[in-house]
Amino acid sequence: MSQVFTHPASANRDEIAMALCEAGLAGSRAIAACCQNGRPKADTKTDGSPVTLADLNSDHAVRAALTVSFPGIAVISEETAVTEAPGDVFILVDPLDGTREF
Repeated sequence: MSQVFTHPASANRDEIAMALCEAGLAGSRAIAACCQNGRPKADTKTDGSPVTLADLNSDHAVRAALTVSFPGIAVISEETAVTEAPGDVFILVDPLDGTREF
């Protein structure tokens, strides 16, 4: 379990890096679980780009881990983007880059 950071500027950079790595690993595990029986079926988002269950599950896992480690800091993701501005400090996530090639 990673440390909780209420203000990353005052935190140890190595601890922040570890929390980010843990979030990435959570996303990787979610992708691997979706691929146990082969490549997941791709659906199409409203913008015409592909999305799979691996994208969505990885997005959820990464955002959940980041929200725990960095409470109060907005986590903006390709799969769950919102239209309002996130503020001065936020984390930007693309849980599975290259879905078309995936």
